[in-house]
Amino acid sequence: MKKRTKLCRIVSMVLAATMTFMLAACGSGETSGDSTLSSAAGTSAETAASAANGKSLVYALNKTSWNTLVPWYATTTNSWMIQRCLYEPLIQAGETELVYCAAESIDVQEDGSYWEVHLNPGVTWHDGTPSTAEDWVWTLETITNPEFGTFTESVQFSNIQGTNELGFLAEGETLGVELIDDYTFSIRWKTPISVEAFVDLSNTWRAAPKHLLENIAVADLGTDEFWTHPVGNGPCIFESEPVTGQEIRFSANKDYYLGTPQWDYVTYVVVDSTNAANAYLNGEIDFCTATLSTEILEELDGQNGLHVERGNSRTISMLSINNSKFNARVRYALSLLIDKQALVDAIAGGDGEPQGDNVLIYLDSYIPYEHVVDVETAKQILEEENFDFTQSIKLGVANGNENTGMIIQQGFQSAGVQCEIISGEFTSILTMQADGDTDCSLQSWYEKFDPVSQYTNFGPETGAYIHTTETKYIELADKIHFCTDEAEKTELIHEWQELLRTECPMIFLYSKPVYFVMSSKLVGGIQSGVMDMPWLWELAE
Repeated sequence: MKKRTKLCRIVSMVLAATMTFMLAACGSGETSGDSTLSSAAGTSAETAASAANGKSLVYALNKTSWNTLVPWYATTTNSWMIQRCLYEPLIQAGETELVYCAAESIDVQEDGSYWEVHLNPGVTWHDGTPSTAEDWVWTLETITNPEFGTFTESVQFSNIQGTNELGFLAEGETLGVELIDDYTFSIRWKTPISVEAFVDLSNTWRAAPKHLLENIAVADLGTDEFWTHPVGNGPCIFESEPVTGQEIRFSANKDYYLGTPQWDYVTYVVVDSTNAANAYLNGEIDFCTATLSTEILEELDGQNGLHVERGNSRTISMLSINNSKFNARVRYALSLLIDKQALVDAIAGGDGEPQGDNVLIYLDSYIPYEHVVDVETAKQILEEENFDFTQSIKLGVANGNENTGMIIQQGFQSAGVQCEIISGEFTSILTMQADGDTDCSLQSWYEKFDPVSQYTNFGPETGAYIHTTETKYIELADKIHFCTDEAEKTELIHEWQELLRTECPMIFLYSKPVYFVMSSKLVGGIQSGVMDMPWLWELAE
């Protein structure tokens, strides 16, 4: 049976790593501890001169550089952002909806195991050559060829029929990708896939220009000089890279099929969050992905034409907790000890809401959530579950987020539960949680339009941070993705919320809106999520 839909499903082993890189690049999602202005960003003379032009922008990436211009090698959020400038994804997540890009539509058939991808004929390479299905098929055949060589993100292709667990074509197999016509190709999956999940896992799904690369040996393709001055098909055209790993400059693709950018040039620079405030004040940057404290936001707003904007998206903070060590009732009891409103007041400046699950509060299917601290009920549950009160729960927190840890620690101690705070670099805390060296750790992610976004973090194979053996969370999310009856889907989402609120595979803490600072050149269009859409940036007259 054939059904035309914008839904899909994926079960993959890579989302835990994807989430790790997202959080490591963006920070933990907690409010920065910076409360005073510090030194300037120190951008290059070329960038400063560029910023003087009213149609040139400087976009600052927080802390970490991009690691490559080869789309399949990218492993960090900032790398994916740069890739988004150069190369078109099939689809991407907007703040409130799914955005179709190189794919004009996707026909999902055979209950999700077979896709027909219909490409947008308006996509062209920056040299004017049409970007076609032949480019996509050639690219997928090339990068899954074992001769291409191993790369970290190859596992993102491991669900295509014919590939092995690393994402390379298995011996004696045929790749499940087929050219249908100039702008249509098909994919056969080992496991049915949903579009909502695919968009979270497809950061390296980019086509390359076959007409420029097909004569290069597959084994040499990833290191070819082409990638020092790549030709892409995205909204930005490569101009120059004056400071390797720190600064890169693009011109606008004025023929971009989704809309003509208002700007002419954009320079991406790397800035530490501690330097972002003065870089704004000195006119060195127009936007920065760094999360700034409420105090700094208030100090910057209105100075030198700077203005603070509230984004459409929110961040959700939660505790990843070891499900193998603490059963559902114990996890629920621990959640009753955490004063989530105190976290909202102290950490989010009162601008947020206690959270019990990951469903967006503005969706019609959202059930209002009222969290109460109930020490006596928690103690009773813990005693019934024979909880070991002599143990000390190891709580991992990233540097700068100790105040959040202390509020959680005090809550646990109110019922006699001992808690030790372990702080460190965020990536180290994530590794410790995955390895079982901490019992729970602070994390966060951006809310998505998908009501069960990031759901594979709750699976036994992909939930690296919660150490679960349960499959019911994944199975329920799959039902939600494939449900076509809206009333039934709402009931399934309610079931999802009930499970997360009472079994607490992760203990959700609170959500808060995302705020960001823009220079006087920008008046809107900046996406406050992980991936941006440069063609939507709105410039002042």
